[in-house]
Amino acid sequence: MGKWVDTTIGAYCDPPQYGLNASAIKYDGEHGYIRITDIDDTSHRFIKSGITSPDEFSDEYLVKKGDVLLARTGASVGKSYVYDDRDGQLYFAGFLIRFRPKKDNDPGFLFYQTLTDRYARWVANVSVRTGQPGINSLEYATYKFLAPVSLDEQRHIAEILTTCDEVIEKSEAVAEKYRAIKAGMLKDLFTRGIGKNGKLRPPPESTPQHYKDTALGKVPREWEVKSFDSAFELHGNNTLSRAFLTNQNGAVRNIHYGDVLVKYDTILDCDDEALPSVIAEGVRQAGNDYLQNGDLVFADTAEDDTVGKAVELYNVGDRTIVSGLHTIFARPKEDDFASRWLGYYVNSDSFHKQLLPFVVGSKVSSISRTNIKRTFVVIPESDEQQQIAERLSAIDAKIADELAVIAKYRKVKAGLMARLLTPPPDVKIVDGGVE
Repeated sequence: MGKWVDTTIGAYCDPPQYGLNASAIKYDGEHGYIRITDIDDTSHRFIKSGITSPDEFSDEYLVKKGDVLLARTGASVGKSYVYDDRDGQLYFAGFLIRFRPKKDNDPGFLFYQTLTDRYARWVANVSVRTGQPGINSLEYATYKFLAPVSLDEQRHIAEILTTCDEVIEKSEAVAEKYRAIKAGMLKDLFTRGIGKNGKLRPPPESTPQHYKDTALGKVPREWEVKSFDSAFELHGNNTLSRAFLTNQNGAVRNIHYGDVLVKYDTILDCDDEALPSVIAEGVRQAGNDYLQNGDLVFADTAEDDTVGKAVELYNVGDRTIVSGLHTIFARPKEDDFASRWLGYYVNSDSFHKQLLPFVVGSKVSSISRTNIKRTFVVIPESDEQQQIAERLSAIDAKIADELAVIAKYRKVKAGLMARLLTPPPDVKIVDGGVE
């Protein structure tokens, strides 16, 4: 391994340039145009498409392969993007600053330097001002980092990290494809179900004889429709805040509404999820209505229309689990439901749209126990429920596999960045003309 140089963005790149002021834009309807909001927060890739470009300025605003764009203002300050030709011809806007690495420096190496924790801390420190946060081109030019003197070594490091990104992006694309498939399945399976032949029933428009009119509209003739109140009994929940919860193992586990909304999937597999425990001081307040397999826990509060999202308990085993703050705990009165059917059904549009007329609140949305009782549920035959649950579980497993790959390679990438973007202790650091 060769020498490394102590440098800055200003020394690493040609003089920077600002993009065109957005107020001066007219569009030609042909080429791409990139703004701060078009850069993904996680992958830092160009995420918008079909954006037309300005037609009344010179090609100096075209982004060339290897250009690194840095966001200079607002909540996005510090965000970065490196252009690699795959996003088509792009112009860039005024809230972005273009840095073009010199011919003996690699753009990818600079780009990955802008994804480090060290860079993030620097951005947070420099951008703090009265009013809107911002970093100008002169300030960006002073950011210091270490880089190999050898262009080949810079490229090799960037290529290794790019390979990790490509694996992550591929898995993200596959996961998104499976999510889209699942969304279509949820719509079809909870309106048409699976016939005796193991296939989706034809839609009611083409085979009206296979459907009947109910309080939920047309459903397959074999399905029963019950009011929620007749099918479920509601049990007690507690009001313990996060301050009463710990990630350490405890005697009583708790399901918090925030985790239902954000963390847990529709089926809460207790063998796979580490549920928070109630600290000793809160155990008495936690209550003794303990959850069991097949129970539903709804989030009765949210900041948007996800209010009413629910989980079905699965693989509870001998765990003691209670329903926590801002939740509604529902237990089937009869053994009418196959395992995992309910978790998928109550999170489908077919059920969830019933909740929306009862949602109250402006900044924070909520649904009451009384109003959940006013909804209806469909009950196919047990075998059909099981088939539906198994199909949805299979697609969930595919999504989980891709998410596991993403998590693995994000961890690998983090380790590689920590190792590759700083020189080994025995490497000589030379002066790079710090500006």
